[in-house]
Amino acid sequence: MSVEKPPAFQFYPKDFLTAESVRLMSLKERGVYITLLCHNWLEQSLPNHVPTLAKLVDLRTKVFATMWNSVLARCFFTGSDGRLRNPRLEREREKQAEFRAIKAAAGRLGGRPKKAQGFFSESKPKAKKSPPVFDLQTPVRTPQPPLKGGRSRRRRRQDIPGGGSCSHSPRCHTTKACIERTLADARRKRAAS
Repeated sequence: MSVEKPPAFQFYPKDFLTAESVRLMSLKERGVYITLLCHNWLEQSLPNHVPTLAKLVDLRTKVFATMWNSVLARCFFTGSDGRLRNPRLEREREKQAEFRAIKAAAGRLGGRPKKAQGFFSESKPKAKKSPPVFDLQTPVRTPQPPLKGGRSRRRRRQDIPGGGSCSHSPRCHTTKACIERTLADARRKRAAS
């Protein structure tokens, strides 16, 4: 299996704009610097040859050499292979490699690593209950006890489907209200524990 080069790197605008070396650059020099960073990332390094670097950024060698000698050269170091690298990009490359290694190891374990001991490793998986289906649109009428004087009071109300009714005090007037109240109660209990 071949390892693909990462296509992108993290760019932190605050770090970039507040770095002294960047603040000393003109707008044109910043553009050249960003272009060199992109080439450095894609190719792992840059050639240590000013005319070649000038071609990479589409500038005449004399113009580029002036920029390189004034501010750009201090943003790169020469590696053991004689090629140029940006120290910040190398740290980003190492962070990405470490992150990928951690994720690959987790993938070999089957995704999320399981705990070696404790409650979750010893318990059996619970069967999932399917949630009840509530019809929030259809009103359901419930018989009310007659009032004094023989009149019956009819009140529109949606009861909980499945034959049960609201167990809250005071009772909820709709299924939706009852569900929201039940969920709020469960959240409060979970937060308290």
